[in-house]
This record gives sequence, structure tokens and C-alpha cells, in this order.
Amino acid sequence: MKNFLVIPIFLFALFLACPSQAAQLINVTARKAQEGSADITKEYIGTVEAIQRVTVRPELSAKISRVHFNEGSYVKAGSTLFSLESSQYKANVDLRKAQLARSEAALDRAQKYMKRLKAADKKSISASDIDNADNDIKQAQASIAEAKANLLLAQIDLNRTRITAPISGVTGRASFTKGNYITTNSELTSIIQMNPIRVAFSISEQDYASWHNNSYTTELILSDGSSYSESGSGKMDFADNSVNTSTGTVSMRWSFTNNNNILLPGAMVRIVFKPINETKGVLVPQASVLSDLDGNYVFVIEGDTAKIKRVKSLGTSGENMVVSGVKSGDIVALYGIQSLSDGAKVNIQDK
Repeated sequence: MKNFLVIPIFLFALFLACPSQAAQLINVTARKAQEGSADITKEYIGTVEAIQRVTVRPELSAKISRVHFNEGSYVKAGSTLFSLESSQYKANVDLRKAQLARSEAALDRAQKYMKRLKAADKKSISASDIDNADNDIKQAQASIAEAKANLLLAQIDLNRTRITAPISGVTGRASFTKGNYITTNSELTSIIQMNPIRVAFSISEQDYASWHNNSYTTELILSDGSSYSESGSGKMDFADNSVNTSTGTVSMRWSFTNNNNILLPGAMVRIVFKPINETKGVLVPQASVLSDLDGNYVFVIEGDTAKIKRVKSLGTSGENMVVSGVKSGDIVALYGIQSLSDGAKVNIQDK
């Protein structure tokens, strides 16, 4: 009786130790890889910036006699913005002209005296007379040089009573009007260059590396979602020479024509780069791609066996990744891949 009971127990233990072939299969779902193109469109948030912005200040103190521009209007470089009371400075110019004329008269007198000395009998003049006359000429010449310099300074101050636009652009608010007394610390208005204008943004270090291998068209998306009509004018204005180690990004600036002043400094826009040439490869679901220290890989099902295939990402297309390393028609495991290893037996539930 004892031996009779041992046989069923042994068979039950053997059954537990040797599960069926079906119990060893790992259930997975799979998709068939197919040819496709990568959507490597890049989009970034950018800030509109003026290429030039100038705060207009006077270079002397005086009372404003006239304002020549309308606030918010376009002005050309060199056009008059403000006129200052100039009577004092005109008088100083007249004074300096008179001083120059007096110095020139003194030189003329000294030169004529020297001429008479040289024409006179040498016995009737002394060497000191010649020396004194020569010294008078040199002093008169120095006085002329000083008078000319003073006249130039006076003329510069007079010119400064006419305040002009240093750059072409759109003016801001006029901080002072006619009759106000201003000093060199007064901020009269600002001028912003509106055309061309630029967009500043940052891209990842990885995106920056791909710039050298692809050509893109540029599109600006405005805050209302519309496409900027002059997007095609975009061109690179600046790329930083180093990566920001705290963010892993590179600062970029793109310039655009702005003929209608639609782009205003400080505005937020989206700058979109679309590849000119398609990047073709094989489409696999992004969820099927795994990574380890050696890079990206997928499980390709051959028969009932899962095999690791190394892949290289070429970009994305919706929920798919465009890769190289697998062929169109390969069966790629999708769900259940966390339980797989190279050579594992599988049961495909969906394909």
C-alpha cells in the first residue's frame, strides 16, 4: 500500500517540474514594420527682439523750442527730433568768430612788421628786434589755432541744439514737450529698429548637432495661431559659440523682414523649422523601441522566437519612429516586451 501511494506523488511532482511548452511562451502583441518618412519638424518658443534700440538723450542743457516728430512714427536716421533754444549757443559762435578774426589781424600785423624789419638797414635794427617780431608772429599763430578750436567747440554745441535720430526706426513716447528745460540726464524718447527684426530662442544640444546635416524652411506662428506672411525671409543672425551647461541648450537668433511692423519687440512667437528633404527609413511604433547602454533596439519576431535588433533613430512620424536596422515587413514586438529577452519564445496575440 505504501509503494502504491508513492507513484502518484512522484508523477505530480514531475508535472510541476516540467511545465508544458504552451506555458513557456510569452504573450506579446506585434506590428509589421513598413517604409516611411520621418517628420523632423522642429518647433521652439521665441521672443521677438529689436536688433537696435536707442534711448535719445541731449548732449547739453537747454529749453525745448520744438518737437518735430509724432509719437510712434517712423523716422529716418539723421532726421530732426527736437530743437532746443539756441540763442546762447549762436552768440557763443559769434564770439568765437570775433576772437578768431582778432587773432588773424594780430598775425597780419606781426608779419607786416617783420617784413619791414627785414627791409630796413641792418645797422638800424638789433637782433632782439628780429627775435621779438618772430615771437609776435608765433604767438599770433598760436592764438589763431586756439580761436579755431574754440570756434569748433562752440559750433559743436550749437549743432547739439538740433537733436537728430541716431538710427532709423519707430519712435516711442516723447517724455518732454515744448517749453521744458532738459539736461544731459533727460531721456527724451526711444527709437526701435523694426525692420529687420529678430527672434531669439534656444535649441537643445542634440538639435544643434543636426543643423549641420539638414536644410530647413522657416515659419513663424503668431500669437493668434496664424502664419507670419514674411516667414520666408528668415535667416540665421546668431548662434552662440557654447552650450549653456545648466540648460543643455544653445542660444539662437533668426532675423526677419518686418515691412508692416507686425512683429513687435517682446512678443512671443513659435518658430517652426521644416526639413526641405525627407528622411526615409522604416516605421516602427515608438513604444516598441527600448534602450540600454549600447543604444536603441527592438525585438523582431522570427517564427516563435524574439531576437534583438539594434536600430538607429532617424526621427519620428506621429506615434512611430523612423529607424534603420530593421526591414520593411519585419514583425516587431510591441506590448509584453518587458518580459522578453534575446531568444525568448513568444505567442503573438495581435499583429
